[in-house]
Amino acid sequence: MKKLLWVLVVLIIVAFGGRAWYLHKQSVAEKDVVKIGALLPLTGPTARDGMDALAGMKIALEEINRDPTSNTKIDIWVEDNKFSVPASLAAFHKLNNSVPAFITFGAVPVNGLASLLKANHKPTISLVNAEDATIYSTPEIFRAWISISKQAGVIAEFVTKNFKDSRIAFLKIKSIDGDSFENVLTTQLAGIGQELVAKETFAVTDIETRNQVIKLLDKNPDVVVVYGFAQGYIAALNSLLEQGYKGAIITNQDVQMNHKLIANNAAGIYFGMPNYDFSKLIKSNPDLADNLFAAFGYEGMRIMAKVIQQNGTDSAKIREGLANLKDFETGFGKISYDEQGEIHLPNFVIKQMQADGSAKIVKESE
Repeated sequence: MKKLLWVLVVLIIVAFGGRAWYLHKQSVAEKDVVKIGALLPLTGPTARDGMDALAGMKIALEEINRDPTSNTKIDIWVEDNKFSVPASLAAFHKLNNSVPAFITFGAVPVNGLASLLKANHKPTISLVNAEDATIYSTPEIFRAWISISKQAGVIAEFVTKNFKDSRIAFLKIKSIDGDSFENVLTTQLAGIGQELVAKETFAVTDIETRNQVIKLLDKNPDVVVVYGFAQGYIAALNSLLEQGYKGAIITNQDVQMNHKLIANNAAGIYFGMPNYDFSKLIKSNPDLADNLFAAFGYEGMRIMAKVIQQNGTDSAKIREGLANLKDFETGFGKISYDEQGEIHLPNFVIKQMQADGSAKIVKESE
């Protein structure tokens, strides 16, 4: 009887000990998962771009969390910022006490968050943010996109060298970004004694830009430079082609346009972008070829994860790690941040779209 009693005691101890060990392991596993706040437009005029960025981030997360050498697993807490300041503020307040850092999408939302990010010392990687001023005045914000000055400078140089003496028109989004791009373009044109023959604008939410395009084409331009993003941008580009425009179109990013319309454009469509190796993204999702939103979502997530794995989850340490990031290997090549949060991309190129929808590099610029 005593022997049986001792057996029961041992079994109880083992059972409770095993349960305690399981709970301990479960607790450690939970602590090893670090969540980053991801404020992305999942609805609204830039929803498609936000979903592409999220797709890139998810591919990165799968790769990061498969790494057996890492003791830290990374996850994201996604909230819809609707590409608006009010929605971004609401999302920030919801997540602020639960995450050590953020990844955001868009200049408008992050500009609205800048003072809160600074006051709460929350390091933030800002996707699709070309605007310069907020990056340089808010030490918590680090860009993962191409600055307006970089885009405009390379594209304007390409225009002035390859389309000198042409009739150049400008179609731009109504925003600070659009104004900044125009300033760089007109300054470079003035340097060779040229002016814009026409200028029209569109809103980010526009789905119809026919009237603006007709006014622009009345001036008979040989070249139309288009700057923008989201549904208004796509509508503007497609309107140009639908109106039978046969001149050159030079723009700031690749978009999915009607391939038949592209094939009918004799002079071609050119766009400026960082040179990127899309092989990893294409392997996971072939639809992400030449998709910069997915590429920067992917690399932004990899950068944040790398810094957290090396520096821990303290917000101040994450910010320091981002500021000190040098020669991080990406599909863009080796990239670095400076103390102001500006990203340095090795190579910016001009590509020309082909009739089949593919793109060919026609100009490289360091």
